[in-house]
This record gives sequence, structure tokens and C-alpha cells, in this order.
Amino acid sequence: MATRTLCDTDSTQTLSNKTLTGPTITGAVSSTLKQLDDNIVTIDNYASFAAAITAIGATVTTLLITKSTAVTANVTVPATLTLWFVGQGELSISVSVVVTILRRLINDDNRRIFTGSGTVSFVGNNSLREIDPLWFGAIKDGVTDDITTLQAAVTAAVGAPCRTVVADGGTFLISTALRCTGSVYFDFRGGATLKAKAGFTAITASDGNPHGVMVYVTGADVRFEQVTFDADSKVATGMMGIWTSGVGFDCHVYRCTFKNFILDGVNISTPVLFRPGGDYNRVEQCKFENCFSGAQTQGGNGVVFHDNDYFAPTSGASLDTAFGLDGGIGCQCTHNRLIYASGSPNPGSHIGVTSGSKDFLVADNTILGQRGGVGIYVWDGGVSAVSYGTIARNILDGQAYVATGTYSQIKILSTGFLSSHIIIEDNQCVNGATGAASSTAMDVIANATLVRRNKINNQSVQAGIAFRSGGGTLAIDDNDIDTNSKCIMKIDAPATNSGKIMWIRRNTFRTCDIGIDIAGAVEATEPVYFQDNQFTVPVANSVIGSRWDPGFATGTGDAGNKPHYCGQRTVMHSTVVPDGTWTDNGGAGSFKVGDIIWKVDVAAGGRAHALVPERSGAPHRRCRSS
Repeated sequence: MATRTLCDTDSTQTLSNKTLTGPTITGAVSSTLKQLDDNIVTIDNYASFAAAITAIGATVTTLLITKSTAVTANVTVPATLTLWFVGQGELSISVSVVVTILRRLINDDNRRIFTGSGTVSFVGNNSLREIDPLWFGAIKDGVTDDITTLQAAVTAAVGAPCRTVVADGGTFLISTALRCTGSVYFDFRGGATLKAKAGFTAITASDGNPHGVMVYVTGADVRFEQVTFDADSKVATGMMGIWTSGVGFDCHVYRCTFKNFILDGVNISTPVLFRPGGDYNRVEQCKFENCFSGAQTQGGNGVVFHDNDYFAPTSGASLDTAFGLDGGIGCQCTHNRLIYASGSPNPGSHIGVTSGSKDFLVADNTILGQRGGVGIYVWDGGVSAVSYGTIARNILDGQAYVATGTYSQIKILSTGFLSSHIIIEDNQCVNGATGAASSTAMDVIANATLVRRNKINNQSVQAGIAFRSGGGTLAIDDNDIDTNSKCIMKIDAPATNSGKIMWIRRNTFRTCDIGIDIAGAVEATEPVYFQDNQFTVPVANSVIGSRWDPGFATGTGDAGNKPHYCGQRTVMHSTVVPDGTWTDNGGAGSFKVGDIIWKVDVAAGGRAHALVPERSGAPHRRCRSS
């Protein structure tokens, strides 16, 4: 391409009397534009914009747009033609008209150069690197409604090779959803803001219901970087920040901030919601401030929530799940930090994994100051199994929150024992809630579950770990449980759980009122194997017994359970316990220590009973080695 140097210094100079075709041209020339096409023409030479495009043809040319120029029919600017907007130059595009630009454009002042109700397309433009909403008239002052101009910029970016919409600071006030129907990259360098306008207009979303959605994504490969979403506490039918739907997959949300997504008492407000079909989406290094929830996926596969910060509101009625994995395969919630302060409302759960989720990972998260509910909650709802998941290396610090209802730090709840093959390992549950009789550090009801190497301490709850055995083998190994004011472990198997095995091995139990509480229904299970555990509870307290009701319900004893002691198939092997610490509340049964079967004789009105070798009855199953 032949070029001519017009200015060769780093300062802005005046282009004057450089007439190549047409009249004299006077205007400011940016220092970055040192070379232009040899053939420079002005729109003043032609009857219309379409006439200029036709006359220039394939000749390599720079066309100066020096005035408001009407475009009334579809037109394509070829890859050989550069548009240079100077002075008051702009293209005024009529409604339904599409202007396709295949080469770079020059806009020295970065001002509005496209007006009217028509459309600009950069599909096929390999010269353009980014698109600025200012070209379409965005004001970004936080007062003027920018939805039309911002939508024009996004529409122009869809399908363009650069696909990048940039904004360097400022606040775009929007009154309804910004729609992304294809691949767009929002690069809001400097942290530009999208802010919901008062009276925000809802749209009918993919679930068939009206929602206030700030960005509605129905295309693939959309990226948001350094965007601040401010719902401004607007609650029209619930406020959503980003909603992906249908083929809205491969959506990446990176280093964004979400603010003021709150609950109106009826409708939910979710900063990021990936609906079914939203596969391989990511939310990474984002911040959620004063939000009803954080990010949730509903059925998407391969979704990742990683390295985000969630700061809960300090007032309000309730919260939803901060990070939710609802169905899908291979989803992850990792290295996130959830912070709750005094006054924060109680959520149902903080990190949730619900029905249909498979091969999930919840790891390396920190939950500080948990407010009621459940810290990490896996629940199948009795609908679709949650299976083959791992919960690992999480830190849950309740900061001794005073709870009034159910409180668990980690809970696996499988209705009908649908869920299975879940590993819970290397977690730390500390400073649990006080005041709630139905609180636990870990509550596990699932099949084929392995709970190992967890540390639980400073719990002022009814049980450090409340294990209710599921419908399959449950192994509780190598855990360290300390400082529980009530009961360290409760084994409470519903009657529907039968023919299964529970292993409790190599655990350390310290400082408790009751070491292990085995409820009567456990008699319906296959053997419970205690092996190589270490009890260091005070001698005056019980290590193993069916003591449950005292202190938590009216009456005394254990009248609600079948008479038993440790379950009639329980085996004790190589387990270290203090002498004289066995109790049973109102029943009789047997257990095995080493190769000797023992029977508990019930003394009227007493709870501590002598151990007498049992010489009759069916032999008990011998303990397997670990």
C-alpha cells in the first residue's frame, strides 16, 4: 500500500493544504497517525455515502467524514477503505439499515461518530482492535440512560474478530437488560460500572418468568473483565447481574465486582446465574459486596467458581447460597472466601451442591463467621443423586455464632439415600455455633462415604460430628475431634438403612460429655466396627452409649429407642478407653472388645453398669483388620 507521511513528530500538528483529491483539509492529526493512504478524499466530493463507496471501489483510500452524513441503505465499507472522522463528522444511520465496516476507522477525539437507529457491524473486520461505546454516544455519567448506545456497541462487537467492547472508567446507567447474542469481550479497564436505573424494566427470561437482568447472555464465548455491576438495591422482580441461557456456555467472569443485589422478600437476586446449557463457565477473582447471593449454576457442566470474595450484607431478612452447584458434571467451587459479620442474615446454605451433581469438587474454601444454616451443604432433595464428589481442605470458622436453629458446618443430606461416593477429607471445622440444640459440625447421611483426616475443635454444639449412617458402607477414619461440650459422634441410622457396614477407625476423641452416641435404630444395620480409636474423655462421662435424650428432650433415659448397647452387632477392637466409663440409658445389649463378648447388665435406676463376660448367645462377627 502506498502511503504518505503527513507528520513525523510526536506532537499534534495541523494538517493544512495537503490536498490530494478535493478541497483543502484542515484538522488535528494525532501523533499516532503518521501514515495515511496516498489517496485521501473527503465525503464532500460525493452526493451520498453510498455514492462515495461505489466511486472509490477497491482503490486503497482514506475517506474523510467531515460532517453528519446520512446512510439510508445497507452498505459495506471494503477492506481497502479507511474511514477518518474529523471535525463534526459522523454517520447517521437510518432504522433497519446495516453499515458493515471491514477496515479500521480513525476517531482522534474518541467521540460519537455513529447516530441514528441503524446498526453498525464489524463482522469480517480484521483491522479493528476494539470498540468503544463512546462511538455510539454513551455518556457514562451515571445519570444518563446509556442502554441504547451501549447495546449498539455490543451488537457491533458480536461476530467481529476483535469482539472487544472497552470502557475506561465511568458509569453506564441502564434501564433494562443488555443483550449478548454472540461472542463479546467486555474489557472495562479501570473498573467501569454498569448500574441499574430506578424503575429497571424486567424481561421474560428463559425460565418463562420476569426478572430484572442486567446482562442477558444467549450466545457462547462471552467474557467480562473488570466490570462493576451495581444493582443499586433495585428489586424489580429480583435483580440478576449476568444470566446465561440456552447456548450461553464458555462464559468467563473475571475480576468483576457485584454490589447491592438484595432480596425484596419475594424474588431472589443473584449476581451471576448460569442456567441449563451454560457449560464450561467460570467466575474467577470476583468480589461480591452486599449481595443476597453470589454465583450459581443450574445444570451446567464444567462450571468453576474460583478465588472469589463474598462479603455478606450486615442487615436484612435472609440470604441465599453464596456459591451454588445445582446439577451438572465436573463443577468446582475452590479457593473462595466467604465473610460474614455481626448482623449478617442467616442463609439456607453458604456453599451448596444439589440434586444431579456428579464429579464435583468443593475445596480450599474459607467460611468465616458462618451465620446459621449450613456451611457446605450437599443435598439431593430425594430427586436426583449427588455422587462422586470431594469436599476437601476447607476451613469453616463459626466464630462461636449464637444460633437459634439448625446449624451445621458440613452436611450431606441424602433423602432416601440416593447420594453416594462422597469423600470428606482434611477439612477444619472450628468455633461452631452455641445455643442451638440441633447443631453439628458434620452431619453425614449418604452411601459409600469416606470421612477422613478432618479436624474439629472448639465446638459448643450437640455433636462434633453427627454421623447418621447411610444406605451403604460409611468409613470414618483418622479424624481428630476435640472440645465438644455435648456429644462427639452420634450414629443414628434410620430403619430404611439395613444390611450395610460402618467403619470407625483410628480416630481421636477428646474432652466431651458423651463420646459416641448410638441410637436404637442402628440395630437394623450390619456391624459397626470400632477399631484403633483413642478416647481421652473424662472418666466420669460416658464413652459409648445410647444416651441421647437427656438434656435435649423431656424425660430421662432412652425410652424412645430399642434396648441395646452399642448396637447388637457392634465390634470394639484395639480401642483405647478409660476404665469404668460405659453407660446405657434404659436398655441392655452386647459389644465386643478384642475376642471377648461383653454384656451390659441394667441396674435399676442406674446409668453406669458393670461389664460381665457373656458366655451364651449367638457369636458376634469378628473384627476385620484395618
